[in-house]
Amino acid sequence: MPFCGTPIDGSLWSSWNIPLLILELVIAVWYSSAWRRRHASGSSGDGSNEVGRKVSFYSGLTLFYLIAGSPADYIGHMYLFSVHMTAMALEYMVVPPLILLGLPSWMVRPWMNIKGMAWGLRVANWPVFALTLFNVLFTVYHFPSVFDTIMAHGSLAMVIHLVMMIAAFINWLPVIQPFEGVKRLGELQKILYLFLDAVLLTPACAFIIFSGGPLYVTYDAMPRLIPSLSIYVDQQLGGIIMKLTQEAAYIGAIVYIFVQWTRKEKERDQQDKKGQLVFFPVDKDGFHGANTW
Repeated sequence: MPFCGTPIDGSLWSSWNIPLLILELVIAVWYSSAWRRRHASGSSGDGSNEVGRKVSFYSGLTLFYLIAGSPADYIGHMYLFSVHMTAMALEYMVVPPLILLGLPSWMVRPWMNIKGMAWGLRVANWPVFALTLFNVLFTVYHFPSVFDTIMAHGSLAMVIHLVMMIAAFINWLPVIQPFEGVKRLGELQKILYLFLDAVLLTPACAFIIFSGGPLYVTYDAMPRLIPSLSIYVDQQLGGIIMKLTQEAAYIGAIVYIFVQWTRKEKERDQQDKKGQLVFFPVDKDGFHGANTW
């Protein structure tokens, strides 16, 4: 069957990842069951938006499967670097925050009983570690010799992508922290963290975009799905998509943080006003009674 004039073998259409689909269905069932048990126990939740959390979590699962379990993954690995970079951008910049936002603290509380989990979370939540781990892995991954070696070995590619996915979740933990008992960054600190994170990813994207020619041998021997799209332009497009996706995701996160920050300040102001009315009630003459402490 032709695609943009270039034949593609049948492996494209048979590349839907059924084991991954089964795994995601198991995770979805676990998530849904956790909410049902929560309601059955008489608890109303932790004051969070249940519908919003569910939409976020299931959206993250669905998006991840469309990226990693569909023919898009095959196209990105075999034919188009831009598709590969689009998948990575969504996997690392969009999926983790969606999943983390969907996890209420009570749902992950039992995980803290796992031996070493508390210590591991403290390390992962350290901003310097989180920033360094993900950005170093991402940069080294896109060294031409490293990239071509990984792409030439399917099993190695699966392991590396799993490690980078874990690093992506760690990268978002200082911003979206569902675990209790772990030090959280303030709103301004989160904004500064995201700004620095965006800066650290820029050199790798710039290297891909402004290299002056094709970097990766992996795509040289493959037929072009889009004849008018050269290997170098495809490579540049991939770098641009990665950077723009990161900027969009981080701007969205900053807006979300700012809205939550504003809401907290308003709630704090309202509580202060209520406290003032309690301690200084207005008497019948319209004056605040100072003798009511």
